[in-house]
Amino acid sequence: MKKIALLIIIGVFVSFMLSCGGETKIKQEETHTEETAITETEDIAMTSEFDLEASISAGESIYTGKGLCQTCHQVDGQGVDGTFPPLASADFVLSDKNAVIKTSIYGTKEPVTVNDVEYPGGMMTPATGLIDEEIRDVVNYVLNSWGNEGGSVLTADVTAQR
Repeated sequence: MKKIALLIIIGVFVSFMLSCGGETKIKQEETHTEETAITETEDIAMTSEFDLEASISAGESIYTGKGLCQTCHQVDGQGVDGTFPPLASADFVLSDKNAVIKTSIYGTKEPVTVNDVEYPGGMMTPATGLIDEEIRDVVNYVLNSWGNEGGSVLTADVTAQR
């Protein structure tokens, strides 16, 4: 009976870890290598014909879906006062695209000041389940939504920040 209980506990733990992006580093590296090869080909083709509107549309789906961004930053990008910073008309978003990419990839443990309001650190978790193209799309969505006119990023920009 103890063995069965232990196996159930281990099974639940493994399921939890996998659902939270707890895959092994080797698996992540293999996937990233395959995606990078595809990304480089796509970026070469997209440089002259990058479809920003399609990227923004895909980014909205990620923002409101599997990216879980709307959970804290809200559907309207306004965030939650004193807890989660806004993305709408946010000086942090508009001042440094690379900082937005890095924060999207790695999260942050440091406090961040947005529009002269300091928000606590450690609240934003890394986007472990998103590949470079998805990070690109969600960043393009954020850069171009809620009154933001922040331009665009390419997959190569995201890859450079990893």
